[in-house]
Amino acid sequence: MKNKTKNKNGFSLIEMLIATFIFSVIMVGVAGAFSRSVFGYRSGKTVQKDLEQGEYGMNLMAKTIRTSSVIIPASSSSVQTIVVYDYSQSKCIAYQFDAGNHRINTASTAMASKSTCIGLVSAGTLSNMISNVNNANFSVVPSQSGVVGKITISIEVTSGNDIARLQTTVSLRDYSVSGI
Repeated sequence: MKNKTKNKNGFSLIEMLIATFIFSVIMVGVAGAFSRSVFGYRSGKTVQKDLEQGEYGMNLMAKTIRTSSVIIPASSSSVQTIVVYDYSQSKCIAYQFDAGNHRINTASTAMASKSTCIGLVSAGTLSNMISNVNNANFSVVPSQSGVVGKITISIEVTSGNDIARLQTTVSLRDYSVSGI
């Protein structure tokens, strides 16, 4: 009788270790790519949220300023404040950029006439309107005889290392002041 040796098909221990090592390297790469994509998605959503808040605030300011007269134009200090009298709501409204807290605050109060708006910022309580504002500028050309005024608002919204710049220009519709 001949002693037949059976051919055993299978993997040796070294082949299994090499295959496991290659699989591990590939999975670490896939997990790293997945984690970077999730981080990028979250970062993008945060930037989008801050940008949407900034756009909403700018649109709200533009809508209000459009039907207003400028009472106190913006100053050049680190806390810029602009006060307007909104004819459509009979309100004095203040917008203030607070560089120390990186936000735009607002205050409003019902007033019978625009001459009573001067003390609004000191008397009124300011509430947060737009957060994460790195820089803001209110450029005011007030209405005068024969000239309709305009206000240009520009802000920089920051989210982490990302900066988005928003700007809008609003023509004032206070035609009684300009005499048009």
